Amino acid sequence: MRFRCLLGLSLLFTGAWALGSADPYAVGNRVHPPVFDKSERFLTEIQPLLGGRCLACHGCTDSPCQLKLGSYDELKRGGHMELAYSRTRVGRMEAGATRMQDAGSLAEWRTKSFFPVVSDKPGADKAANLQASILYQFLQQGRE
Repeated sequence: MRFRCLLGLSLLFTGAWALGSADPYAVGNRVHPPVFDKSERFLTEIQPLLGGRCLACHGCTDSPCQLKLGSYDELKRGGHMELAYSRTRVGRMEAGATRMQDAGSLAEWRTKSFFPVVSDKPGADKAANLQASILYQFLQQGRE
């Protein structure tokens, strides 16, 4: 009887140890975010630049804002002309003015009065898109 009890306990502990040693952060266990156009370039080249210069004001972690630059989708969404803070407006901004789940496509954001800050006109070459990009122009001015 004792032998069975010890055998059962040892199997139980061995199984618990084997399950507990699995690394939850192993590559096979990761949930990958959806793949967006140029997302790898955004993460390696653009996001560090925005993090160093822009996110102090345009991170908008706990406040409304006109332009949020924390992710690739927010960058593509663009900015909004309505002032986040205004002396003349009594009351709050429209609740859905800046939440990412309130529109499913860029076309929907454009109907909500969001304007692009990066140009991605189809058929335009890279230089023309850079010159038409508001964000690029701001970064160029900051470099000079």
